Amino acid sequence: MKRRISLTALGAGLVAPWSVFAQTVTPAVAKPASAAASSPARTQVQRGGRVVALSGDCELVKSGGERKPLKQGQQVMQGESVETKGDGEVLLRFADQSQLLVRSNAQVEFEVLRAYGALAQREKTIKLLRGGLRYITGALTRKQGVRFSTPTATIGIRGTDLEILVNEAPTDDLAAGTILKVSKGEAQLNANDGTDVDVRAGEWALGTEPELVPRGGVRRRNAARALTGAAQAAAKALVTTKGKLDGLMR
Repeated sequence: MKRRISLTALGAGLVAPWSVFAQTVTPAVAKPASAAASSPARTQVQRGGRVVALSGDCELVKSGGERKPLKQGQQVMQGESVETKGDGEVLLRFADQSQLLVRSNAQVEFEVLRAYGALAQREKTIKLLRGGLRYITGALTRKQGVRFSTPTATIGIRGTDLEILVNEAPTDDLAAGTILKVSKGEAQLNANDGTDVDVRAGEWALGTEPELVPRGGVRRRNAARALTGAAQAAAKALVTTKGKLDGLMR
């Protein structure tokens, strides 16, 4: 919009001729509101496992190796680990409503935690390096995408409630290796020699180191095998059936 200048003022020299052009005013243009101000606040999304309960000495190990005491409500993310010492235990709950109880003197690494996106892309890969754990699936769990690994076995689930223990102390009745107990549903244990065993509710299995073929051509024993009799009794004595936090699982 232009301001009017009288010819009288111009002729009298009261206004410089070139200043007429300076009187052109450009209306101010309102700047758009920033995206942050105009968009609603985002709800925090759970990406990892949330600590819902813990007892005793429990640590979070970051992907870079930094160690911190675990706290209730904290999230454990992909690439991080949880370690318990003494009688320490940690109960975690995931976005798919599944629950993981890390037993005492255990070390668990969360290799893959992918809870969102297309259903076929949702995965959970958990590595048990030491000690034991209990896992219960949730209403939203994609069972085909859940895998557990140990130094001697890989476990896929088709069930809802299971226990896994890394046993490092062999006995006359039970070899060292991975003990699997299925309380509800089904699972499959695959040993490092390529053998596998299906485990149903109420059954036990072992994944041990592959045995060398003895001289004389005797057939070697499968590294993945069902546990029965004295071997199962020895496994039952090792696997915790009820800890401090089991009562919080449902």
